[in-house]
Amino acid sequence: GGHAALPHQTRDPIVAAGMITVALQTLVSRQLSPFDQAVLSLTKLQAGSAFNVIPDTATIGGTLRTMKTETRDEFLQQIETVAKTAAKVTGCDVSMEVRPGYPPTINHEEDAVVARGVISEVLGPDGLETDMTAAMVAEDFSYMLQQKEGAYIWLGAGMESPSLHSALYDFNDELLPMGASLWVRMVEAKLPHQTA
Repeated sequence: GGHAALPHQTRDPIVAAGMITVALQTLVSRQLSPFDQAVLSLTKLQAGSAFNVIPDTATIGGTLRTMKTETRDEFLQQIETVAKTAAKVTGCDVSMEVRPGYPPTINHEEDAVVARGVISEVLGPDGLETDMTAAMVAEDFSYMLQQKEGAYIWLGAGMESPSLHSALYDFNDELLPMGASLWVRMVEAKLPHQTA
């Protein structure tokens, strides 16, 4: 860092962060097979607090979502390589902290079939949406699916509303009895029938 009037005497982490941000945007479009899927979203850029001072550091943060663990591992390596290469041009150094996050959430076929049947039974044929594309959500349930076969389902709000992480989101309380009925019927469908 240093004085903004003397940029030639500094190493500017803001320029480095800008170059890294732009370079990382090419990973999905140019490094990933069109038959694979990934989302890399840079959501945080922090640097400096004064208009006339080039800061000493800049921090970039974001999230990486993939459908395959192998793709995720490969991308993490590529992110580090791209960041270090882009920063080197400006004479800056890069350190990277990776928080592993959640693995992809992948349903098991048999349990997904059971879930589809129960949903159709409880909500009727119009209550089941099967033509959804895969979603890049991060879900701790994925750890459970690695240990025990199962299926992850969404219970939609049944109305147009802001998305789940929006400050304007308002939970539809009318879903509670419907959701409880689904879970009770799901348990009944999965537990072995006992005779007296």
